[in-house]
Amino acid sequence: EGAKAVRKELAALRAAGIPTTVKEVFEREIPEDRNAAPTYDLAFARIGSKVVNGDLGIPKDPRAKMTQRLDDLKRIVAENMESLTLRRQAATFPDCHWTIKIRPPAGKSYFDTTDPIFNGVRSSARLLKADACVALAEGDSERGIDDFRTAGALAQSLDTQNTIIAKLVQIVLQDQALWILDRALAKTA
Repeated sequence: EGAKAVRKELAALRAAGIPTTVKEVFEREIPEDRNAAPTYDLAFARIGSKVVNGDLGIPKDPRAKMTQRLDDLKRIVAENMESLTLRRQAATFPDCHWTIKIRPPAGKSYFDTTDPIFNGVRSSARLLKADACVALAEGDSERGIDDFRTAGALAQSLDTQNTIIAKLVQIVLQDQALWILDRALAKTA
């Protein structure tokens, strides 16, 4: 009788559209015309190595004076304009879902695992911060606010990823978006 009750409860959950298997949770299908993931993937592939690996010189305190050479940031932003444009385009999609395959490297543990998506979103946040710094230094507060919205959409893109690492990355992305907003508000106040 217990198994019958479980089957009945699972049927009710499925009827309500709630995933009931691990596969349904992690491999959710979204129609391509609604899914931002492929566009984000293109944006991630076009990001320059300086953004991925380099120190951009952006202060931790959003209200601090920029000590980084603004010309360097302008060059980095210009070199990554295609990636920024794709990122802004992806932010307009209503949904986003990646199939994240977390597998440890050969001979390593799961603690050594990273997924290229997480590196892409981290680099994207860095690029958006750089663009916001340039935009706000040039007096373009509208573009700075657009960078905030785009960073927020990037954070929101991880909503459907039901892993702890995805949620931790999402928190960092939300922090980056708020950094941009704080800097924009400081510049316009």
